[in-house]
Amino acid sequence: MKSLRTALIFCLMLLSYLTVVQAQTQGRISGRAVDTSGAVIVKAQVTIENRATHVKRVLETNASGDYVAPGIEAGMYTISVEAPNFRKVVRDSVQVEVAKDLRVDFELPPGAASEVLEVKEEAPLVDATTSTLQGVLANKAINELPLQGRDFQNLLELHPGVQRDPGGGFHSVTSNGLRPDDNNYILDGANDNDAGKPW
Repeated sequence: MKSLRTALIFCLMLLSYLTVVQAQTQGRISGRAVDTSGAVIVKAQVTIENRATHVKRVLETNASGDYVAPGIEAGMYTISVEAPNFRKVVRDSVQVEVAKDLRVDFELPPGAASEVLEVKEEAPLVDATTSTLQGVLANKAINELPLQGRDFQNLLELHPGVQRDPGGGFHSVTSNGLRPDDNNYILDGANDNDAGKPW
């Protein structure tokens, strides 16, 4: 009986850990569909397609015209929204980053459903979904930029508000005036924090 209880506790802990790790390696896309007058469009079909794997997720907007797609793997996506009596609107090259909420709103002009309107615009410079300041360093930047000693921490200063004191180590990085202990590092989806002494 004791070994069964121990195995059950171990399985629950493993499941909890895997859930946390999976949440840290995924992002979320949300938004709203409206017409040109600003009125919400209910039950518009939203299709989110991963451009690398061509895996699609199809959802509908709710009574407020909103949609939410949690658990989106990091990568490049194409998002399209269509509804009866409206032209289909497609946004290409939407970048989803690890542990990031992305808001993508759509304005559908009236027209035939067979007409497609492709929207090509830059991602917003300000993230209106959260007050948390964060940044993601892509693998390409780490591999291709010249780094002294191949230390990825040398890239941290590329983010606004981040400073690094000489000497190296996690306790030399401050972000927007916070103490170094207030930083949270995630490397390949897992916590990579120095448990050193508090200041």
